[in-house]
This record gives sequence, structure tokens and C-alpha cells, in this order.
Amino acid sequence: MKSLSLYQEFDISIYVAQEWEYGTHKHNFYELIYILEGKGTHILNDHKKEYCKGSLFLLTPEDYHSFVIEEKTSFCIITFNRIYFSKEYSLKTDLLDFSELFRKIEMIFYNSNNSNNELIKNEADKIYIEVLIQKLIEEVSQKRFFYENIIQNTVFLLLNIIARNIQENLSASFKINNSKSEIGDILTYIQKNIYQKDKLTIEAIATYFYKSKNYISEYFKSETGESLKSYISKYKINLVKNRLMYSNLTISQIADELEFTDESHLNKIFKQFFGQTAKQYKIKYSEKTKSK
Repeated sequence: MKSLSLYQEFDISIYVAQEWEYGTHKHNFYELIYILEGKGTHILNDHKKEYCKGSLFLLTPEDYHSFVIEEKTSFCIITFNRIYFSKEYSLKTDLLDFSELFRKIEMIFYNSNNSNNELIKNEADKIYIEVLIQKLIEEVSQKRFFYENIIQNTVFLLLNIIARNIQENLSASFKINNSKSEIGDILTYIQKNIYQKDKLTIEAIATYFYKSKNYISEYFKSETGESLKSYISKYKINLVKNRLMYSNLTISQIADELEFTDESHLNKIFKQFFGQTAKQYKIKYSEKTKSK
């Protein structure tokens, strides 16, 4: 399996092919793939999904995929990394700093590719996405005044529409077996407030959903199979892992961002999950990346 790296913060291209020439590969960046024409099968993390005109796929860093093309296909491929929406990038360009907003939806994307579900189910959103993709292509080709700002805002709008659909799909899947289930709403609340420690206590969550502490704890475990505290810890530590791999933040900065007591506290929790400290993990990942 090949591994592809992004050497700039953002790129958009049109790729037309009768046969897929890249094989199965993974990325160290985000990739939005929109099907302009054609049909076939997309294989993402071993899940097969038929595609046609209007299909949309979101790949996160470390996802691996390939295409089996049945009819000549025209792909619109948008690649970007976390830096594209960061404060450090905005200081170098005239673009906006979306870092605070991007991090609120970032982890949602890492939960989107573990099933064969359609990414966008809402028909109105499908139409909206088609318009936005065409607008992106137009802006890139014409390069009119402020086109870079319009492109960045349009991509961020696309990501928010995708995040909303992922969350709606999650809530709907829990309600298939139990129409009164609130677990999807609770998970959405946790993801939305993952950077705000005071909103993630059992007391705060119970208050928000007008339940008792005991009820919310028992209900969450019965619906998910794990405790509320364990789920939140796993969620946060996976954010830490992603920061270590795909950002230039120090471990101290990551600890501060995710409201760990200090770097030592972060390392202690990280080691419980991954058997090594955050620093050791970052060094090993860096060495692994350089050797490719």
C-alpha cells in the first residue's frame, strides 16, 4: 500500500480516469472526493461503496482507499491539512483563522468511515453540495478577486454540512432500534464540548439532558457498553494522538488545549491507552514518517 503526503496546505484538482492508477493508498492529510461523472466502487478502509455522479467521500489522515472504475470517471479532489484552517496559516496569508471552529468538527470526521453508510443522506444538502463544488471549480479556474478567501470559506462550509450529516446519521442509527434513544444526542453533546472540561462532568451532562447523575451514567453504559468517563477519556486521547501525528504543537500545548492538568497528566493517561508516553509516540511516528 502506497502512502501519499501533502506538501502544501490546500489543493484542488480534476482527475479523469478510465482506470484507477494509484492502487490502495493512505494519506497524511484530509481529502474530499466528489464524483462529477462516472460510476464504480470506492473501497475505503475495506468497506465497499458504489459511487455515481454526485457521490461524496471524505478521507481523514491514515484512511486508506482505492477505486474500481466501471465507467470513465471525473473526480473533483480537494486536499487540505489542519494547518489550512489554523492561526499560524492565517498570519502568513489573508485567509481567516478557523482553528477554533475546525477543531470542534475535526474529531467527528474520524468517526465517519467505520461503516458502509452513505455520507450525505439529506437530499437538500446533496443539491447544495453540488452547487458548492461547482463554485469551487469556477473560483479556481477564474481566479477573480478574493477567490482564495471564497475557496476557504466554501470548503469550510462543505465540512460543516458533512459534519452535520454525520451527526444526524449517528442519531438516526441509534433510533432505529429505539425510537426514544437519546444516545446520539449525548454523543453529539460530548463531541461538541470536548474542549470544555466543565461541560463534560456527569453533573453537567445530566443537567443539560434533565436527568439524574445515576440515570445518565447507567443509561450511557447500557446504550454504548462503556462508561461515560471511559468514552470521554478515549475521545480526548484520540484527539491527542491526532495532534501528535498531524500538528506541530508541543505536548504541553496539547495538554493545555484539551484541558489536562499538565503534560505529566497527559502522558499518564496516554500511556494507559497506548503503552508509551506521548513524547515516545511522537518520536516513533516522526521516525516512521521519515523512513517512508
